[in-house]
Amino acid sequence: MNCSKILKKSIMMMLIFALILETASCGFFLYPERRNQSKGEVDVGVAVLDAIGLVFFIIPGLIAFAVDFEANTIYLPSGKKKAELPSEDKFRAVRVSAGEMNKSGIEAVIKEQTGVEVDLYSKRVQVYQLENIDQANAIRANHS
Repeated sequence: MNCSKILKKSIMMMLIFALILETASCGFFLYPERRNQSKGEVDVGVAVLDAIGLVFFIIPGLIAFAVDFEANTIYLPSGKKKAELPSEDKFRAVRVSAGEMNKSGIEAVIKEQTGVEVDLYSKRVQVYQLENIDQANAIRANHS
């Protein structure tokens, strides 16, 4: 009898943990700044996280989709497009000093060269150290 209570308690704890994990993947919690924004292009990352919820837990997955669509947190912020890799002819090598070879220095060089602010500390950014421009083309080919 004692073993069955432990088993039931373990299963309940795993289900509670799984539901908390599923709820945390909802765009409503991941991007609170997007709440009640205007509709736009769907953020594929949020949609995939919600879809994973459908695979494992139908009801929480449906709830995640419903909440994200109702609060408009499934959409990218207005004016933002999903990331697109530049074509090969748009790559250009920029020489930087050794003192600028940290994330903050690289962010400043990118802003200076392109006028675009980037956040290399974001979890959504992938950073590669390249020896030459051909390596950039190889990475681009792998992600196409």
